[in-house]
Amino acid sequence: PAGTGVANELLIFDASWSVGGEERRLPLVARVATDTPLYLDAHIETHYRMYRALADAPGVPVPSVYGYEADPAVLGAPFFVMERIEGDIPGDRPHWSEAGFVHDADPGQRRRLWESAVGALAALHQVPVEAFGFLASADGTDGFAANLAYWRRYLDWATRDRPHDVLEPGWAYL
Repeated sequence: PAGTGVANELLIFDASWSVGGEERRLPLVARVATDTPLYLDAHIETHYRMYRALADAPGVPVPSVYGYEADPAVLGAPFFVMERIEGDIPGDRPHWSEAGFVHDADPGQRRRLWESAVGALAALHQVPVEAFGFLASADGTDGFAANLAYWRRYLDWATRDRPHDVLEPGWAYL
């Protein structure tokens, strides 16, 4: 999509086939892993499993996912295929607060947009934690400790192990 997307390459396509002489068509997206992810530990299979875990969650708008392929020989990297949903996507180049449909929206439209987003977040927080067992730490570390360790690794990765003059002192309090 123009003006957005930096986490993975997206291949947008239509699948078509025939069943009993009747033509079928399905708009799809293949989300392909990248060698240079935006986020540390951004495993494409985890993204696929998250969509699957949220598929039946009331009020959580996620596309249907149709399959995951781990073999990089198929498209050059692991990928998964999901439903393509038409709609507008707030851009990040230029940022949505500077140009585009969110920037141009009137106050009532913005209110509906934000209320919809907050509603989806509230619904997301109602999903039972058991749906995400695949995210459990292999060493049994609790969620908070695992999350804190992730952000420590992320800081080290992003700063290439150079101390960050603002963030580093905060770790002393943790």
